[in-house]
Amino acid sequence: MQYKDAALGDTLFFWFAANGFDGNAEDGTTPLFDVRLAGGAAGDAPILSGTPTLLSHANYSQGLYEIAVAATIGNGFAAGNEYAVFCSLTVTDGGSPPGNLTPAGFVGSFKLRALASDLAAAITRVLLALPAYAPDAAHGLPVSDAGGLDLDAKIGALAFTVAGDVDVNVQSWKGAAAPDVATESDIADAVNDHISAAVSTPSPDTNTATSFKTTLSSAVDDFYNDMLLTITSGALIKQVKKVTNYDGTGKIITVGTGFTGTPADGVTFDLVHQ
Repeated sequence: MQYKDAALGDTLFFWFAANGFDGNAEDGTTPLFDVRLAGGAAGDAPILSGTPTLLSHANYSQGLYEIAVAATIGNGFAAGNEYAVFCSLTVTDGGSPPGNLTPAGFVGSFKLRALASDLAAAITRVLLALPAYAPDAAHGLPVSDAGGLDLDAKIGALAFTVAGDVDVNVQSWKGAAAPDVATESDIADAVNDHISAAVSTPSPDTNTATSFKTTLSSAVDDFYNDMLLTITSGALIKQVKKVTNYDGTGKIITVGTGFTGTPADGVTFDLVHQ
């Protein structure tokens, strides 16, 4: 049994073999194939009928047939439907008087996908349903007036460099209504296993055990939120706290519970993702 997945308009091939009364390969006579719509009424006529091709005895044994099914709209086929292929032929027993036998067989089935042109038409219908649709001059994305959908303009306004830099179109993913710009160092920080920095003393000194200025690079608010901060030098070494807030302008870290003292100027720390 053969099962095929094809597109409307394809020609599908199936094969079967015939044997005589004695079990040996035999061509038989009046070969026929029928294609049925799966799930149709029992009395429905075949969608397509035809004569299988007998393969040449020069290269193949007797009784080998090939069926070609042209699954076109003109032949009555439709996308999304499944079809079954049956075959039959007549063999003779060679006795006196000779007797005939007409065995039948099921050789396979197939299901048809839509034509590419049908898919294109469906996409066009979707685009037509968008507000103020009009194809642009280059037949690209739909465009509209200033108050509608303007995908070409929006995508065309993006400008990404190819030298590894991250430009002004790369935004913070922190979910703010008007997100700040994320820099290349921000992206690097986000993918690194850990980030190293140090405490910096502002003037006047406003550092506390829960909030202090740092040498961190990001200017994006809340960029380091929910990371774990571990002191790696000084009197507070190895103390660990969770970051609850980050002020990108002042580079000020706030932790949920205070350290046992205020981290001194120059004390180093690591930030790691949970």
